[in-house]
Amino acid sequence: MSKKREPLVRIVKRDRIHPLLKAAFYIIAILFALTVGGVLLFAIGVNPLVLYKDMFTIGMLGSRFAYKSVEGLLTVFVPLLITSLALSLSFKMRFWNIGGEGQFIIGALAAGTVALKFGNSMSTFPLLLLMFVASMLCAGLYGGVVAMLNVRFRTNETLLTLMLN
Repeated sequence: MSKKREPLVRIVKRDRIHPLLKAAFYIIAILFALTVGGVLLFAIGVNPLVLYKDMFTIGMLGSRFAYKSVEGLLTVFVPLLITSLALSLSFKMRFWNIGGEGQFIIGALAAGTVALKFGNSMSTFPLLLLMFVASMLCAGLYGGVVAMLNVRFRTNETLLTLMLN
């Protein structure tokens, strides 16, 4: 009878781990990733220290136009943050919505349409509220199409949300 061998490495989730040890693991993982990335960057002829400095400071050090870097970061970061927060709710409910970007674009189009249609005839605050409501409704309806098709025809929501992206 053959004896079953124990694996060389055994990976198990630890429910109770000291917070300092957990933080140390995160720091080690980040340093390891930066080191591997630095080696790869050096291999293609890029100075990793300069690139990491620019990456972490958003290119603001020594720049006369540092505010443009922050403005560019916020222009990209805020929509991604809002979309990821919205998608986290669907992931929590085990609904795999891969098409958050498409829903964001539909919402942006709805908000832009409201702004173009009513921008000159309304004051700022009600216009912003109307844009907000229109973007939520249109993006929600766009996502609701996938839910309706899933319930009615048992389609795969992952594929549908990806195709509607």
